[in-house]
This record gives sequence, C-alpha cells and structure tokens, in this order.
Amino acid sequence: MGLDAKNLILRATSGILYVALIVFTLVCKNPLYYTLLFSFFTGVMIIEYNLLTKENRTTPFRTTLDVLASVGMVWAFFFFYSGDENNQRIGFSLIIFYLFYLFYVIVRTIFSDINASAVRSIGSVLLGQLYITLPVVLSLFYIQHVGAFFVLFIFIILWVNDTSAYLVGSLLGRHKLYPAVSPKKSVEGLIGGLLLSVVIGGLMGYYAQEIGSAYLMNLENTRVGQSLFMAILALAIAVLGSLGDLFESVLKRQAKVKDSGHLIPGHGGVLDRLDSFLFAVYALVFLLLC
Repeated sequence: MGLDAKNLILRATSGILYVALIVFTLVCKNPLYYTLLFSFFTGVMIIEYNLLTKENRTTPFRTTLDVLASVGMVWAFFFFYSGDENNQRIGFSLIIFYLFYLFYVIVRTIFSDINASAVRSIGSVLLGQLYITLPVVLSLFYIQHVGAFFVLFIFIILWVNDTSAYLVGSLLGRHKLYPAVSPKKSVEGLIGGLLLSVVIGGLMGYYAQEIGSAYLMNLENTRVGQSLFMAILALAIAVLGSLGDLFESVLKRQAKVKDSGHLIPGHGGVLDRLDSFLFAVYALVFLLLC
C-alpha cells in the first residue's frame, strides 16, 4: 500500500490549520477561546453523530435541541467557573435546562416514539451525550483543575499516533488490523503509532519543567519518574484513542459512509478528527487518581 501524495498534501495543509487553532486556544489559556472552540466542535459532532446513527435526521427540531443542550453544557462549565456570581447563576440555569432536556427525551420516547425502535431512539440520543458531550465537559474540567498542558498533551500524542500509524501503515503495512470495520488500518501501523507515542510522551515528561508543567513537577520529583509516568500516560492515550477511532468506524460502517462530514478537507468531519480524543480524555482519570 503506497503513499497517496495528493491526499497527504491535502491532509497536511488542513491538518496544520486544525492543529494551529487548537494549540493557539490552549496555549493562550483564555477560557473564552477554548470554550468557543469546544462548543463549536461539540455542536458539529452532535449533528454528524445524528446523521451517522440516522437519529433525528428527519426532524430538525430534535437535532437542534440536541445541539443546544450539548453546547449549553459546555457553556455552563464556562459560566460556573467564571468566579462571577451572576455568571454562575447562568451556568446553573444551563445545567437545569440540560436536565430538563434529558427528561424531555425520556418523556418523548414514552408518548411519541412508541414503536419497535423506541428503545433504540432514546439509546442513540443518550449515547450521543455520553459519547460526545461528557468527554468535552471533562476536558474543560481538566483544564480548570490540572492545566491546559495535559489536554494539549492528549492532542499531541493523538496526532503523533495518527500520523505515524498512517505513514508506517502506508509504507510497511501488510497485516490488516480489523478489515471488517476499518480495512485500511494495519497491525504495523498500530504498533508504529504506539511506539512513537510512548517515545514522545516520555520525552515530554523528561522536559516537563521546560515546557511548563508545574502539576507534573509536583507529582514526580525526578526526570526519570516524570518520563516514565508520561510514557505510560501516552500509551493509555494512544490505546484509548485507537479504540475511539475504531468505534467511530463502526458507526460509519453501519451508516455506509466514508466520513462523518466534509468540514475538514482530507480529514472528513469534526467527529472524524476528534473520535480518538473523545475516548482518550478518560486516560486523564489515571492522572487525577495518582
């Protein structure tokens, strides 16, 4: 399987812009910037998810409500942690709205969706919230309590894993990883991605003080300990990220589409780019428990 030069250039160009946007918002550490970006990502991913699962596809009101509820939860976090009492009231109101939204979904299923697909309908909606909204809100929680460095670290490891897996798989891939779900992925690509992710994670841990991770410096008091910890964290991120990628591939396979959308040239939709992130966010639970 050879490299597709044209596709590689397109992926690289749009990928650089995508990466620059994320890095800028996280490095600036301005809550408004990354809340705007994450709320945009959340809304688009909910739409793409509904299209993939065909849930609410013929009822724009339901999809609109799904988007408003999810984006509302992202902004609820922003207002709640603003420190201003009036803003905190707004955040609390958004949380109440979200709870009413969940209640509405259940009531709607009882009185409006009484058919053979009723359970599937409510299951799809609630899964979308767990799959998309919860990880995004968790990532904002990590930024607030642990620092933007670790959320940026997730992105860096996922980019390293994705790029190295693509290149190694394209050049050396011989054994299919899971052809029934993702025919282009190879075992060689998976191994290459995991190995380089661990190396980069270890190096970032070793130079944690230079790159500004005060939390990590308090966690481990030796460079070797920091390096080992971050290498393990990188491995967890890469593994969970690969599972997230396969999960979205299952959704696309069932929907019989190649991409979740077309917003990012060469990469597909936003969900295509953040599918790994949505799973990898949970790797930071390991960090908070240590």
